[in-house]
Amino acid sequence: MASCGSSSQFGLQFISEFRIVLMGNRGAGKTSLANTILRRPSTFPERTGQCVKIRGVAAGRLVTVVDTPGWWKNFPISETPEVLKQELVLSVTHCQPGPHAVLLVVRLDSAYKDRARRAAQEHLELLGKDVWLHAVVVFTYSDGMQDRAVERHLGGEGEALLQGLVDRCGSRCHVLSIDHHSASGVTALLEAIEEMVSSNGGFFYEANPGRLHEVTRARRVAEESATKRKMMVQEQRGIQKGHDCTLPSVSMVLVGYRRAGKTSVRNAVFGRGSSGDKRTSQCVRTQGEVADIHITVQWAFGI
Repeated sequence: MASCGSSSQFGLQFISEFRIVLMGNRGAGKTSLANTILRRPSTFPERTGQCVKIRGVAAGRLVTVVDTPGWWKNFPISETPEVLKQELVLSVTHCQPGPHAVLLVVRLDSAYKDRARRAAQEHLELLGKDVWLHAVVVFTYSDGMQDRAVERHLGGEGEALLQGLVDRCGSRCHVLSIDHHSASGVTALLEAIEEMVSSNGGFFYEANPGRLHEVTRARRVAEESATKRKMMVQEQRGIQKGHDCTLPSVSMVLVGYRRAGKTSVRNAVFGRGSSGDKRTSQCVRTQGEVADIHITVQWAFGI
């Protein structure tokens, strides 16, 4: 696999304030990478459910990092919830006028299969095919995995698949530990981003306005629909509170495997103690009055 993390100082596009979007599957280490870049203490945050914008200083520069929710590693995009896909598309709106780099975060110390590669490619391309011109693969690993072990771990099928992702990014990749804040590693990463921006003529990533409008409109329609449903439920609850909703009778059927406790449930409903009932071998029906409500309980023999 090509060497990662090196950059040239020649002809760099100086960036006074970096804008970065992190993307990757769940467990890839995006939040830990954000903490590493901005030298923030690790607080073991809950899994990111929506985009989180973080600002700070790294290597003497202002940096804005947008941490996005992750997708399931081996699941195709067709199985990703629509709301998550919308969140990924809208991630670029959190760092206007657009990110200098989209970092595809990949965890090195876990198996990598072709399903994971396809999922990464499909989810990244939600931003558009030209996103690869602004993408860098960042390989994360824990300190328990020494540098040599990283190289050994890349052998075989996983290395070829990861190399394919790196090739799509124009051979841009970086390796960084997420267990400690490496100032030199972060500086090298920012320099690699500067070099990429220079190679792109100084331009940052600009999302398709039509695509953003489409997703924003779809989200607004979904939110309005959810608000209407919530209001209907609250209205129905208000109506029910103003009326006597006591049922004159209740019927229920108990099913379950043998010794699951169906007879015990029957006894609990009617307030009866255990009388050493034998195992039920046929359907049984019991009726009675509980709190002035006529109750019928039927249960079948166990499976």
